[in-house]
Amino acid sequence: MHWSAPWAWLILVVFIVAYVAVFDIHAALTHGLTMSGQFRDWLFNPVIGPFLFGGWLGIFVGLTFHWFEYKGK
Repeated sequence: MHWSAPWAWLILVVFIVAYVAVFDIHAALTHGLTMSGQFRDWLFNPVIGPFLFGGWLGIFVGLTFHWFEYKGK
């Protein structure tokens, strides 16, 4: 069993969570707009919101389908 794929997933998740957390903390301390706040604003926007929600849902569904159907090694 190769351990490169599990490490890649772990590093990806840690990097994304750390990046958003550090950015949001810095933005909050400097009274700027956080990434979380911007995402929320986009989701509640009547034009951008449906496209963003659809894209977010599409990524989740597409990746889940890929994980169940992919038969490669």
